[in-house]
Amino acid sequence: MKEWTALLVSHTHWDREWYRTFQGFRRLLVRLTDRLLSIMESNPRYKYFVFDGQTIVLEDYLEIRPENEERLKSLVQAGRLHIGPWYVLPDEFLVSGESLVRNLLIGHLISEKFGRTMKVGYLPDPFGHVAQLPQILQGFGIKSFMFHRGLGDEWDNIRSTEFWWEGLDGSKVLAIYQIHGYCNAAGIGYEPAFGEPGTVKVDFDIALQRVKAEIEDLKKYASTRYLLLNNGCDHLEPQPELPDMIDYINSKLEDVEVVHSKFEELVEKILSENPKLGIIKGELHWGRYHPLLLGVFSTRLYLKQENFRTQIALEKYAEPLCSLAYLKGKPYEGAFLLKAWKYLISNHPHDSICGCSVDEVHRDMLPRFAAARQIADIHFEEAANFIVRQIGVKKEGAQAGVVVFNPHSWVVSDIAKVHIEYPVSPDRTIRNIVVRDETGKVVLSQLQNVKITPPRHPHPLNQLVWECDLAILAENVPPLGYKTYYIEEVREPRRLSSLLEATPTSLENAYIRVDVNPNGTIDITDKRSGQVYKGCNLFEDTEDIGDEYNYSPAINSQTITSAGAKANISLIERGPVSATIKVEMILYLPAEIEEGRTSRSKEFVACPITSYITLPAGQIPRVDIETIIENRAKDHRLRVHFPTNLYANEVIADVQYGVIRRKIQIPKGEGWIEKPVGTKAMQSFVALESRGLGLCVVSEGLPEYEAIDTPNGVELALTLLRSVGWLSRGDLLTRPYNAGPQYPTPEAQCLGTHKVRYAIIPFVNSFEDAKPWVLAHQFNAPLKPIITLPHEGTLPEEFSLLRIEPQELVLSALKKAEKEDALVLRFYNIASYEVDGKITFTEVPKKVVLANLLEEDQEELNAEKELEVKVKPFQIITLKLYY
Repeated sequence: MKEWTALLVSHTHWDREWYRTFQGFRRLLVRLTDRLLSIMESNPRYKYFVFDGQTIVLEDYLEIRPENEERLKSLVQAGRLHIGPWYVLPDEFLVSGESLVRNLLIGHLISEKFGRTMKVGYLPDPFGHVAQLPQILQGFGIKSFMFHRGLGDEWDNIRSTEFWWEGLDGSKVLAIYQIHGYCNAAGIGYEPAFGEPGTVKVDFDIALQRVKAEIEDLKKYASTRYLLLNNGCDHLEPQPELPDMIDYINSKLEDVEVVHSKFEELVEKILSENPKLGIIKGELHWGRYHPLLLGVFSTRLYLKQENFRTQIALEKYAEPLCSLAYLKGKPYEGAFLLKAWKYLISNHPHDSICGCSVDEVHRDMLPRFAAARQIADIHFEEAANFIVRQIGVKKEGAQAGVVVFNPHSWVVSDIAKVHIEYPVSPDRTIRNIVVRDETGKVVLSQLQNVKITPPRHPHPLNQLVWECDLAILAENVPPLGYKTYYIEEVREPRRLSSLLEATPTSLENAYIRVDVNPNGTIDITDKRSGQVYKGCNLFEDTEDIGDEYNYSPAINSQTITSAGAKANISLIERGPVSATIKVEMILYLPAEIEEGRTSRSKEFVACPITSYITLPAGQIPRVDIETIIENRAKDHRLRVHFPTNLYANEVIADVQYGVIRRKIQIPKGEGWIEKPVGTKAMQSFVALESRGLGLCVVSEGLPEYEAIDTPNGVELALTLLRSVGWLSRGDLLTRPYNAGPQYPTPEAQCLGTHKVRYAIIPFVNSFEDAKPWVLAHQFNAPLKPIITLPHEGTLPEEFSLLRIEPQELVLSALKKAEKEDALVLRFYNIASYEVDGKITFTEVPKKVVLANLLEEDQEELNAEKELEVKVKPFQIITLKLYY
């Protein structure tokens, strides 16, 4: 036996869309797969091929070649063609934790139909890796992880291509670092190496020299006698000469045997040696050895917003309501919801959701988001109306009922908004409305956007339509359930005190006071502590000579802020449910970067910015902001700032299935391939705490933030817009080399109107004591009301399916199981300490089973009205409920 074994794994890395459209790359995919089938069926010595860890490629291929499905199945079942475990290879930071789980779940479902799933956490090219991925992989029975991007200085203590990677909860997987990338043996023996088979010169001696050189370098970092040669790269076809080439190489090498192999065998061989390996903990998100391309967090932000809203529509509304309706007798439309997830996840590859492709690619993404959203919305409405029709909604004097659904696992008191319409005669158009709860108590309500419109279907053609948005301060809406309210028309309006005060320049509720300054910034006073956060909502704009991958300032950088703006400030709503101040300003920005790309142009354009600053009534310490930007400038980055006057060394960022504490001070990065930058990714919020005070900034689909250390404390910045005109360039100050083809992408300038939503939550005590994530999740997944006419019914006016306590346990999913008649309930511990959890059921399940993420049974639990469960820090819990 030779001293070393080099496992040569044939594969292709399939970017489904990038510098070509999906259809352009599919043409190549069909050609590749046709040739692959021919090679593998005609030559049994060509043993294995890995289809990039994906399964969507099979769907894409079989739409064109359906007659070849059995041929593919035969190779998969023989263990020669390796597919899965993913549906697509996703960008991990820009999608939700639940999206990552569904991606793997769908990948397994498809792989199982073909006969086998590759059980390797294969992620060769995403731009870094999230901290909870080890736990997610382990939840699918996957004990390994293969990657090449993300390492920083922490690898100094490892210096091995194998180590244990540990997630936030302590889960570990074997990490295999593709130190020279996933193409280190691509096109061996070919001239040119990336040429098309049959059109290139084949030279076995060239193959020998390449393999020999690569092996000698890999030996320096190996923890065992096994080495990895990746025989493939982006869109590369299989090499039919490979078996003969391997025989020739083996005849020339004295201490190394090269074998045609598969990733699963590499994992098995390494583990069989039981090597002593180092440990790296937490997210892998540095660019010391390979570029991370961190500007993608803010490229084409409209895509991130659409993705975020679609995830919310599926995770928080469609699936939970369909689950509740399923228990009340409605068939669960799992096929529709699965199709919605497929539409959504097909937008999650890094070249797609990151926004770093040609313009045509990103135009193609929008209909997929729309289709997923339409399915989600339709099925939420169907399920909600199915439930509403069974509720007894009838009170004397009530003209209509409003059933408010709560998608969270805790009791919610917040604003619920519903659109209402009444047909009215021309001489009777004004209505006064009062809202009561089920006990008859009048609750705070407010009419917004009242208008009279011409008659239209389904209203009578001889009547006008009186319509408005009705805002209700809905209190104590039960978790994963609903509460019913009643609308009455009254002669005289009833005014209730709400402890909400408003002037043309100030808003104040029980906890918060907001003062609007002449330049449009706001000062927020937390009345509980007396702390004032001055100058929030300051806009800052700097040039961007970068590309879709990276932000870059110019040599002669120029920053413009709204500090000197003269804002037009007006009070447009004054309660009692909420009060809103409208702030209008114009930022005059350089039109674009000048020709030499060293400074901004001297021509300026007016970019209007309008912010609607809203404070809810009651005890809700949250300031909600909607900002509308008219972008008429190119080559720039627009951010909004929140000075905190707090001093801290770290921030707390919302990530997949938890939060992570990130140091504000970043490494210097001397000699790194890509130097560190301050901009980072979050899911929905970032928070800062210091000496019993804190500030949390929440966003709806705006993932990029930066924590900036200043002499006056830490300032949080949220990116609202980034405008660039190139897929890639090689002349950036932040990355002086190309990361892709240098194609123009004029639509990435994002000209036009952009609407963004974000919120500010001051808090007292520590982050974990104050629990600002509760209001953050309620901001992004608000109460959802359905209006209905009075009717009889058997269901109660108020109902909760179940309640999860304490609030450290955050709901992630409520859905029907994929393969059986059970509901899947998933939640996670957002805290850094163990929690004694309790689930209180209104209707006790017949059986409760602890499951893994693949929905496989792990342990049967006691089915009781109150189910107690200990949850470790950042642990994900999946239960199956049988009713």
